[in-house]
Amino acid sequence: NIDYVLYEFSEAMKTMYNTVEKPFKSLELSGNTLVNCVLEDTENDDYTSFDKDYSGTSFTINGTSEGAIKSAILKGQTLVNCLKPQSGNYTDYQISSTYKDLTLFKPNTLYTFINNWDKGGTLAIRNNNGQITNVNFTKNSSRLFTTPSAITNVEIYSVNSTHGGTSSDCEKWKTAFIVIEGDHTNVDIPYFEGMQSVKMPVLCTTGKNLFGSSTEIVTGQGINSTNGLPYNTSSHSCTGFLRVKSNTTYTITQSHNRTWVFAYNKNKEYIKVVKTDILSGGNFTTPNDTHYIRLDVNTVDTSEIVNGVQIEEGAVATPYEPHKTNILSTPEEVVLRSLPNGVKDTLNLNTGEYVKRIGEVTYTGKDTEGWRESVANYESNDIDSFYTYIHNPQSSVVSKHCHCNLFPVYHNLPSNPTFEYFHILNAGSSQIVIGIKRSKLSSQDLTGIKAWLQANPLTIQYELATPIVKTVDLSTSGNWEKVILDGKSSEDWKQNSHSGNFVQFEGYSNFCLYSMNLPVSNRGLLCDKLSYYGYDSKFRHTKVEGISDGGGYRLIFVRVKTEKLPTNDVAGFKQWLSQNPIEVSYMLSSNKDSTQVKQPIFFKDGHIVQSSGAENSLIPTLDYQAKTSNSYVMDLMKTNTKYTMKAKSASGTFTIDGTSYGAGTNSTFTTP
Repeated sequence: NIDYVLYEFSEAMKTMYNTVEKPFKSLELSGNTLVNCVLEDTENDDYTSFDKDYSGTSFTINGTSEGAIKSAILKGQTLVNCLKPQSGNYTDYQISSTYKDLTLFKPNTLYTFINNWDKGGTLAIRNNNGQITNVNFTKNSSRLFTTPSAITNVEIYSVNSTHGGTSSDCEKWKTAFIVIEGDHTNVDIPYFEGMQSVKMPVLCTTGKNLFGSSTEIVTGQGINSTNGLPYNTSSHSCTGFLRVKSNTTYTITQSHNRTWVFAYNKNKEYIKVVKTDILSGGNFTTPNDTHYIRLDVNTVDTSEIVNGVQIEEGAVATPYEPHKTNILSTPEEVVLRSLPNGVKDTLNLNTGEYVKRIGEVTYTGKDTEGWRESVANYESNDIDSFYTYIHNPQSSVVSKHCHCNLFPVYHNLPSNPTFEYFHILNAGSSQIVIGIKRSKLSSQDLTGIKAWLQANPLTIQYELATPIVKTVDLSTSGNWEKVILDGKSSEDWKQNSHSGNFVQFEGYSNFCLYSMNLPVSNRGLLCDKLSYYGYDSKFRHTKVEGISDGGGYRLIFVRVKTEKLPTNDVAGFKQWLSQNPIEVSYMLSSNKDSTQVKQPIFFKDGHIVQSSGAENSLIPTLDYQAKTSNSYVMDLMKTNTKYTMKAKSASGTFTIDGTSYGAGTNSTFTTP
């Protein structure tokens, strides 16, 4: 007469109702096996590619693990400016220039017009029938346009009453405009003339805090909000120029009371006051065309400014960290080129491997260059043609894609062309042909073309059949350095040293590294496997694993659980380190130069700025892969399958192949 109630124990706990005390007839526990598709051991090997397009020469690394870079490769770029430099002509109401040498322009072709002038105007393209196509442009902007079938001249003129009417404006006109074949509207391109490539690339990496001890600070001066210039005051200080991005939100953390922020363009010309009286934790957004900011702070205590200010990208303040920077540069002989078909020279920043895929040769009319007069179908009434061969052992040309500094490149030529050109006869051949207006030559023969080349050197870039590979020395300078501690014999570890300062807890072992000679004084460390604690009583007297600097002693202290060591002594600790090497980054007391670089130093949530060590050089592109702290390889997951996600926190989202899902603490989703 006893009721037995059957229960399916499908949850961790279940309440039973209506049972008589201890009346169970049977009670069986059924097994349960689950598979977590997030594999812990794959997270350490997961790298995310950050080679997507970005605008400008600087961008931010978000969500990456500190210093965890798998690859970083600089890629070359070669462009040709179709406009030759020309001063502006000033009239009583505007500045203008007419460009008649349009040799490099091709008909019915897309071009990008780039204005590096701080004022607007109009680009006017005139065809042979007198019809004009107008392209209006604003200051520091770029526009696309397509050439007509027959172009006779290009005119650029300023907007009325915006030019200022000074001789300085006319001089700026010389270095203001670029016209490049193709769409380059999303790339930050500095002014250059003729054909230009990347020379002596420089890569600067900084941490999340853009404000550092190297920032220029002038006490007793503020910033005038009317003109953006310093003025004398006894209670304020102002900074030098800090590089930032336009249309971007930043947050400032500070120990002083208030800060004013001022914006400047790439020429460091004043734009406007961005925000006034910012309190600690406040944010500001840079306006369009901003390249730099300056700060006006209400204190004259430089140490308070240097050690207390943090400027970081984003609208939320995060814990303070000192400014971290690393600058990687290359020797002068490194030139990175590119071709229109996507072939590029590369420089591996981890290994120093320099792969030259593009050759370059210049012709100056010497007899040894082997010029010959061309055949009739490459000429017309107005065009003479000449040909030669690229005389280089590694010059077998594998593609018709190339660059030329004086003539437009044509892959296919009609018979008897009526326009100037440069042409590679066949892919796999090293024969090149040029077509030039007869009017440019002193005589329509080999003597005439050689004389013209002596006055107008012809440079071409082409794809090598066999790339040239060599290793170059890279050099770095910065205020952070890295070291790998792996128990090598040169590491002078001691056990239980400074025991009066570091308590010996049961189950934990203390070790101190001597002879490091770290040029650091109580500035902090970063470690990839152990939590960092400052040289304070919390770590010295707390039962935790971790790593600490030695304050002013220039030492490193490590505490680990004894159970991890094969033997509780220095030999056992070194054996553990050999199997579990730790990477330690530390701040230098001053910038240091190095000529041996195994890997560039990248910082979590940091910034990359690309530049060049040569005047008028182009900027390289960077492809890199970085380890992320929140990305996983989940090979066990199946498509079109329902899964349950259990998370410790309900904040944020997770993404699978571009599809985002809410990260609830107990939620379901179906894979794509």
